[in-house]
Amino acid sequence: MNSDALRQWVANQTGLETIWMNPNAPRPPRPYCAMQIINVARIGEPYRTGPDAAGFSTITADREVVVSIQVFESASNPDPRSALQTATDLRDTLELITVRTRLADAGWAVRAFEMLTDAPQLLETQYEPRAIFDVRFGTTKELLEDVGLIESIEVTGTVRDTDYTATFTAEV
Repeated sequence: MNSDALRQWVANQTGLETIWMNPNAPRPPRPYCAMQIINVARIGEPYRTGPDAAGFSTITADREVVVSIQVFESASNPDPRSALQTATDLRDTLELITVRTRLADAGWAVRAFEMLTDAPQLLETQYEPRAIFDVRFGTTKELLEDVGLIESIEVTGTVRDTDYTATFTAEV
């Protein structure tokens, strides 16, 4: 899963600089978008394969990831709902087949998008237009585990007071 594909989708669709929330850096100049992964949930039990010829087992785990997207407009913008309009336009792009295909190619399946909220924030003496919505994505995590192979088995036993030992070697 390529999380930068999500950031790139937002940047491409809005034409705004897009960052991940809470970076160890100053905020960019407005307008800009900020994203934050707010939840990663495990969905069901993972699918496990038996070991292959080299002794590796594959574990495929489904996840649901909730990403919060915030649009910050310039406080000097005369339209107090400009952030809401930008966020609405961005959210609507999730209906487009081309957007869904690009995101799916990067490992992100659009599952749902949540209510859009107009949430202006008071900064010093004026309001900063801001809008927020969340998107739920499905993604898959694949793990590879070296479980090893049984190369030989030694069997010992006693039959009619006689001890026997046999070794069986696996051929690949």
